[in-house]
Amino acid sequence: MMYLACLQIHLRLSACSSLKEKRGVIKPIMARFQHQFGASAAEIAFQDKWKDCLIGSSVVSNDALHAQQIVHNMLADCETFWPNVTILSHQIDLIELPYEK
Repeated sequence: MMYLACLQIHLRLSACSSLKEKRGVIKPIMARFQHQFGASAAEIAFQDKWKDCLIGSSVVSNDALHAQQIVHNMLADCETFWPNVTILSHQIDLIELPYEK
């Protein structure tokens, strides 16, 4: 089987007072997700709001537990490395896909 773990994180960026500042905060978060965890990441909502951000990220694995651990580690990293960013909510989904023959 192939497993796709998806993570959505709704962030509050209280210190930001412009879209430029917001980009300066979220780009390193998404870059860390991509480089540290091999995940894809994108800002998927609230692009025009200074203080809110919704990041969507996903990883693919042949092991469901491994995929879930990666997204949980991504969430923990966000809390650890960016203490000035508040996680308002998050959602983790695991999708199981059969191999095609």
